[in-house]
Amino acid sequence: MEESAIQLVGPFTTSESSFLRAQFDLCRIELLSRSRIDDRVALVRWSPSAFDSDTPVTDRRRRPHTAHYVLDSRADQHLTPIVTQEELDALYPDHFESDLIPAHRTRPGCLGASIWALGMIGIGLVFI
Repeated sequence: MEESAIQLVGPFTTSESSFLRAQFDLCRIELLSRSRIDDRVALVRWSPSAFDSDTPVTDRRRRPHTAHYVLDSRADQHLTPIVTQEELDALYPDHFESDLIPAHRTRPGCLGASIWALGMIGIGLVFI
């Protein structure tokens, strides 16, 4: 793997950098916050990098724009995916501030498109 394939932003330790480079490829990892209780626990944000735009993905809407993980190096290093601030607070109480992960905006996606299409068919049937 190329050294520049993953961009690490923030003061990661050498072991954290090595671990993240082994786990991810073609992305940007930003250190958002270290735990107030233990410096070996950190909240990071993953996002696709500029290199990622050349990958052959057919539906880019399904790929996340960002993802959050807790990098825990207390015993063996591991990553825990975090979706909401509430999940972060439940899994790591008092470790982090309360406004680090923005609330998820839900999009109607395929269900919304299906409902819209059915509605248009229904309106079309009324005029026939």
